Amino acid sequence: MQVTDEVLNCTAFLGTKTRRGFAAAGTAFFICYEQDDFVFVYLVTTAHLMWPGRSRHEKGPPAGYLDLRVNSQTGVPSIEKIEHSEWLYAERGIDLAIRPEMASIASVSEFPMEGDVGVLNMNGGIALRSTDAGKKGLTIGDEIFVVGAFVPHVGESKNIPIVRTGNIAAMPHEPIPFSSPRVPPYLVETRSIGGLSGSPVFLNLQTQRLPTGKPKALQSAVTNQKNITRKAQLLPHMIIGIMLGAHEGLYEQDFVNDGKRRKASIKDAQFNSGISVVLPVDALFTLLESEPVKEKRDKDIEAARKASGFRPTSASSSNESNQKGGTLNPYHKEDFTSLLSAAARAKPKGA
Repeated sequence: MQVTDEVLNCTAFLGTKTRRGFAAAGTAFFICYEQDDFVFVYLVTTAHLMWPGRSRHEKGPPAGYLDLRVNSQTGVPSIEKIEHSEWLYAERGIDLAIRPEMASIASVSEFPMEGDVGVLNMNGGIALRSTDAGKKGLTIGDEIFVVGAFVPHVGESKNIPIVRTGNIAAMPHEPIPFSSPRVPPYLVETRSIGGLSGSPVFLNLQTQRLPTGKPKALQSAVTNQKNITRKAQLLPHMIIGIMLGAHEGLYEQDFVNDGKRRKASIKDAQFNSGISVVLPVDALFTLLESEPVKEKRDKDIEAARKASGFRPTSASSSNESNQKGGTLNPYHKEDFTSLLSAAARAKPKGA
């Protein structure tokens, strides 16, 4: 199994900046989603990281923030405070949250974050919904892998995401009350640890390989801002969901009893059983396509069109002036993208 740099680089770490470095609490990852020729960039993670005890906060997320650490080309990771209120949360019972990025109306190549950041293109064929699992032959026993933070060692000079492998233990048939009460999740055997909450979970696809060991170049599913124009490759994996957590329990009765006392303490008997819960990627699409999230994109698009000078009634005159070497024609897709990107980068009045 090979994992591309783009998949590793789509991740970021959520936690707290400390004197000694960074204490990770979980993982987030970047995606992009297209609407009306616009590209919107989002950060994705679990709701329980950004809204702890959600059921106790009926009116909204609590005050406070977590630090987001993203790799930087300077060699020093970029750390940004992200308020709990900046996220858009799925409905209760669905452990998912997304954060719109500031330049979401710009093209992916204009994504302004300074760093070695990968963005998963959700419209590019990398996402495998559970409803389409049969088309890919996805079944119990298939190999998966998870990309996220290793809490004891997140990296000093940059984020160092780890890859945990495993297998699908159960398909999403029924909701699970203790972790996914509204959406049937995948159960996976991952030998998971803390820090992987919010991590993307990928299905490892069987691929033909050239004698050099490289996958054949066919189709794009991931965009990397360092090399936007490179020829696309058929990736040997597809994202199937988001890691929610691993099941733990007390299994004291399974330890040997010497007749006087058990040879293991209660602490020793509480361990990760190896079964993790994965929210299917379908829930992410449901949130992206929900009315509140779509309305926000509509407003951003309308504002961008106004800022770019978009005038439906001036199409003819704009086209003529563009042909004569004048102003750009907002009806031409490439010109409109240029105008849009300029508008996205423009500072508001009084800033």
